[in-house]
Amino acid sequence: MGVDPKLWKAWILLGNAGIELQQFQEAQNALEKAKGLAPDEFLPYLGMAMLSEAKKDTQEAENEYVLLTEKFPDSMEGEQALLNFYRKSGQKEKLLKNGTTKCAAIAFEFKTLTGTWRDLLGSQNV
Repeated sequence: MGVDPKLWKAWILLGNAGIELQQFQEAQNALEKAKGLAPDEFLPYLGMAMLSEAKKDTQEAENEYVLLTEKFPDSMEGEQALLNFYRKSGQKEKLLKNGTTKCAAIAFEFKTLTGTWRDLLGSQNV
């Protein structure tokens, strides 16, 4: 049984599997295919950012996450993904900069996150 090559979500799943198996070239090919089939969808861009992060290419990952937030400026998920990347990579200054504090403030206010934000932001008034 084959998969319809036009099903972009199937390419996302294949890309995610490639990331998990550390088959990065296969993952990239699949995610680029998904991106080509669905250039206005969020998930292919998120997948590319996650791929760069899995490859431990911090600069490329940051570029991909920033592109994600620029392409989908109203996406809370995109902002959260960028914030999580900055948090995981220890980039506190960037976490507090570039307008991402707004997302942190919303998450903080709605208590969707644990004390992690309090620890990271310290006395920063958000």
